[in-house]
Formats: sequence, C-alpha cells, structure tokens
Amino acid sequence: MATENLEVKTSLPDEKPKALALDLDGTLLGTDSLWELFFKALSQGRLAPLWWLFCGRLRFKRKLAESTELDLDLLPWNEKVIGLAREHGAKGGEVWLATAANQAVARKVAGRFGFFTGHMATDARINLKSEAKARALADRFGEGGFIYAGDCGADVKVWRAAGGAVVVGGERLARLARPMGGEVRVVEPVGTKWPSPGMVMELAGAKKCLAGLVVFLPMLLALAFSPANVLNAVLAFAAFWFVGAAGNALGELLGLEADRKDPRRKGRTLAAGRLDLSRGGFVFLGFALAGLAFAALARDGVFALALIALALTVLHAQGLRKYLALSLFAQAAVNTLALACGYVALGLPASPWGVTLAFLAFAALGAMERLSDLGKGEGEVPVVHGLRVGRVAAARAMSVLAPFLVLAFLDALTFPLTLAPAGAFARPGWALLAIPAGLIWFWRLYARARAAEGPLLAFSLTDGVSWLAFGLALAGYFLSGPAGPAGLA
Repeated sequence: MATENLEVKTSLPDEKPKALALDLDGTLLGTDSLWELFFKALSQGRLAPLWWLFCGRLRFKRKLAESTELDLDLLPWNEKVIGLAREHGAKGGEVWLATAANQAVARKVAGRFGFFTGHMATDARINLKSEAKARALADRFGEGGFIYAGDCGADVKVWRAAGGAVVVGGERLARLARPMGGEVRVVEPVGTKWPSPGMVMELAGAKKCLAGLVVFLPMLLALAFSPANVLNAVLAFAAFWFVGAAGNALGELLGLEADRKDPRRKGRTLAAGRLDLSRGGFVFLGFALAGLAFAALARDGVFALALIALALTVLHAQGLRKYLALSLFAQAAVNTLALACGYVALGLPASPWGVTLAFLAFAALGAMERLSDLGKGEGEVPVVHGLRVGRVAAARAMSVLAPFLVLAFLDALTFPLTLAPAGAFARPGWALLAIPAGLIWFWRLYARARAAEGPLLAFSLTDGVSWLAFGLALAGYFLSGPAGPAGLA
C-alpha cells in the first residue's frame, strides 16, 4: 500500500469504523508516563526508584505506579489524537486504550476521558508492548479488525496486525506501518524524541552557567597569563560550565510539575512535552560526563572540586531547592568552588577569607535572583522552582543582607597584592574604585529584583548603568598599574 504524499488528517472514514486502539506514551500523551512517574518520585526526595531500575521492567512500572501520583490535568496531551478519538466514538466505533504503561496508570487515564470503551495495559505478567500488544489486540478484535494509533518503531508489529494505522510522527515512520488493510494516517506529535541544539542550550541554562566565568578571576588578579595557566583556566571553566548545565537540566527534569503550574515556565521544552524525558535524562548525563572529562584534563585538584560541585547540583535539584536557605547556599557553594578552582588551576593558594566573602556575595546575589523570581506579592505565583510562595518574605529579608555582603566582597578585591606577584601593581590604591562600581551595580540589580523584573544577570548585559559600573571597575584595575607582558607569570 502506497504511503507517498501523506497528509496530516484527523478524521476517519464516513462508514462505521473498526475499533480504534490508542497507544498512550507519545501518542495520546505528548510525554512518557513512566519517566514522568520516575522523575516525580525523585523530586519528592525518594531514592528507591533508582534501585527499581535494576529490578526488572515489570516491577519498575508497578512500583512507580503504586507509589507515585501524576496530576493528569497538567500533562501535555495530544489534542489532535483526542479529537480523532472523540470523532471516532461519535460515529459508533469503540475506542480502547492499549498501552505498555502499568494498568494502574491506564485505568486513571481511561477514567479521565469519556470516550474510552475499555483499556488494556501491562500487568504483573506481561509487558504489553510490540508483539504482546499485537497479540492482545488481535485476540480481542481479530487480525485486521482494529485501527491502531502509535508513535514509534515498537508499534510496527502492531500496525502489521491492524486493519488501519494512525501514525503519530512523520512520513518515514508511516512507511514502516503497512497495516493489513485500510489507510495510513499521519498525525503531528506534540514533541520530538531527539533534542535540537536550541533545546540542548535551553536545558543547559546557558546564561546561568556563565557564573563559571569567576574561574578566570584569580588569573586576572595574579596576572598569570602563561599559556599553561590559560589552558588550565579554560579547561576549568568548561568543567564548571558543563556541571552547571547538568544541574540545570536535572532541575528541569525534577521540576516538571512545578514548571507546569508556573505560567512563565510551562512552555519550556520538557514541561511542554517537546522532548522525550528519557532523552532529557541523557542530556543531563552528557553534561555531567563532559564536565568531569574537562576537569580530568586540567591541573590536579580541579577534578575533585568539579566532582563536589556536581554532587551539590544534584542534591540541590533533588531536594535542597525546596528550602530557601539551603538552595541559596548550595548554589553559592557551587560558584565559590568555581572561584577556588581558578586558584587550583594556577597552582596558587586560595585566601580562606576571600573565598568566604565570595560565598556570602554569591548567596546575596542568589537571594536577589530568587526575590525577582518570586514576584511582588505572595499570591502572584503559586510555586516557583518548587519553592512555596509563603517564603517570599524570607527571600526579601535575606536580600536585605546583600549590600553588606557585597561590600565586604568588593573590599576584599581591593587588595590584589595578596594574590599577585610582588610588584605586579604599581598603584594598588586605584583598586578602591571597585567599591563604588560594585555598589552601583548591586543597587541597580537590587531595584530590579524588588520590581520582579529578572533575570538579573541577563539584564546587566543590556543595561547602560551596569556597563558604567563595569567600566569604572576596569578603569580602577588599569589605573592601579598592572605589569606589562614582561611581568606576566
């Protein structure tokens, strides 16, 4: 049967149709219910699902279905498939849910919609997928006695036993369907199984990862621009960029439900179902492994710091972000580790006092970002990144401390001779310009945060006042008389 020049259709023939069997994951539902359950269970602070992964697929599905509830109203459903099913039922045809998901999940999904005649799903003995699903449908409706709607290669054997095919995907998959009779109809899926470069960058949270630029600060202050130092600093930056990206991707995976409740984030790649969740998990693993690989190529000690930072990002995504103080301190610790990594990459000893002040400054900036995210009033946004709105007042209170913390941090930066080789700066007093520059920048961000007009760091890149502050700090640096090329380490 030819499938050339297929068109997207959402209606079935005018005559009374055969029974229509709908797959769930990727077909009726724009995401995968199994991985939705898995990541939700992890987001609740439970680690048992990691063990269930190694206990067999049937038990894995059953344990997740028994222990975790999905909010079906928040999930990304395929409205075109729903419309097709409703039309099919209106013409007198039976509509069945035929899914490899656990029967507990299938029962809840079937109960949510009014058009299902019945359902069949995975139980304690049979994983209802591919050949097993084809046999089950043929036993009930006969060979060629049903139309099957699916979305992947595992459904090809089911289509071969069907009397018609609805392919939720592209023409390439439709050419593989080849049912026993009837037509092959193509319906557009909600998302895709493989990430585009844009999706990868969104999952990375590229702007957030730029905090890793603090890796270069020790090299700048110490004037240690030898090729070996530059290479080590670049490798350390890459390591922390990917670690930050891994943390952001994991946060997206574990914050699906909270994102879907947030009108500002519900359209994001994973929350909207535009990318298969299992692929999202692989993106996280890829980021994490890339970060550790770059760290392993850098100077000794960078790998250990990157590994600690990765552990903190995982803990933050897995549960710490639900608690305001722990969330701010965990993120500040990761950024401080990046700064410490800058010292290690150069083989320089880090100042405990400077690192402590840096940690407090990062926490203050994090408090301002959170303040901006949460908005002006406690009733505006119900949940942001898993944080209850009742903590808005606490975020504001913590952000009040920010001026003092940033002032202390900037004061520490005015003593570059503690980091640089002797005689590297001829007039270190000019470094005092960092204080007014930093305070101008800080108060600009603080006012922006109180007005709930983030993201703050991205705003800095387009704000004239922020650039004025940056220019003042740079002027202080160069007026302090940094050594020329002959004085570089």
